[in-house]
Amino acid sequence: MAYIETNRPISAILVDLVNQFTALVRKEGQLARAEISEKLGEIGIGLGLVVGGAVLLIPALVILLQAAVAGLAAAGLAVGWASLA
Repeated sequence: MAYIETNRPISAILVDLVNQFTALVRKEGQLARAEISEKLGEIGIGLGLVVGGAVLLIPALVILLQAAVAGLAAAGLAVGWASLA
């Protein structure tokens, strides 16, 4: 248990209050900066994964559309109409 001095002047109490409040604000600022930097790193990783997924999705979509055109052409539709569809 901490020793509490009961005969301190108000000026000493106010000085302690200001010092503790300043330390609290400084620590909270450091914590906020650390959290923001961590979140920015996570956002960067997420953005990289989305871009990588898009890079893989576009060729897959093109191949799927080419397969659909080939299927329609094999079913007897003219290649031009199959491509248009």
